[in-house]
Amino acid sequence: MRENIQSFRSYNQYRKATLKLDEPTLTQSKMRMEPEDGSEQNQLRYELYKAAFDRIKEGMNTANYYEVICLSDSLMSDRLGKLLQVVRRYDEEEYVTGSLGQTVHKLKREKEDRGLDFGEDFDRLLDAVSGCEDSFDNKRNTSVHEFCVVTEDNLKYRVNNRDNFNKATAQLGATLAKCIVRNVDQILTKIYNDEFYGEEY
Repeated sequence: MRENIQSFRSYNQYRKATLKLDEPTLTQSKMRMEPEDGSEQNQLRYELYKAAFDRIKEGMNTANYYEVICLSDSLMSDRLGKLLQVVRRYDEEEYVTGSLGQTVHKLKREKEDRGLDFGEDFDRLLDAVSGCEDSFDNKRNTSVHEFCVVTEDNLKYRVNNRDNFNKATAQLGATLAKCIVRNVDQILTKIYNDEFYGEEY
């Protein structure tokens, strides 16, 4: 791979050449598709969730912590994004997906504005995901963006220290992902049964 890259005069030439390959690519659309019973998107989500949890389990067993961190983030982003859509009653402009932190922030704001109470346990769960110093998204950022960064503050943290931090972040993400999926499913069931909204909503 390195030899192929070096054979090009610049990275841009390499990039342009790879873009010409007739291979399927993931779209950059930020619009989350609305679920429909028996739909292709529902079947795909089922397959993706199953694959994600399987890979998270395998990743913890094989020390593939970065994959665990990324997949945990994706699971939580999607599930909380689904809840946000339902809370907003599928306002068309709110199908747009965002980062995990953005989604949590918007969900907290909507809960407050609409007077929704999903319970103290769920509130604490959201704080553990994003919004406090020890939250998962802050630890994720450290793991992903600062492994190779050396500063005066982290000079004492060697490779093994950083590996251990990544392991702890992965464990936290895996635990939170399971909790978020389970709790959001329970909340959605109550919403669909009109346990949170009055008739005027």
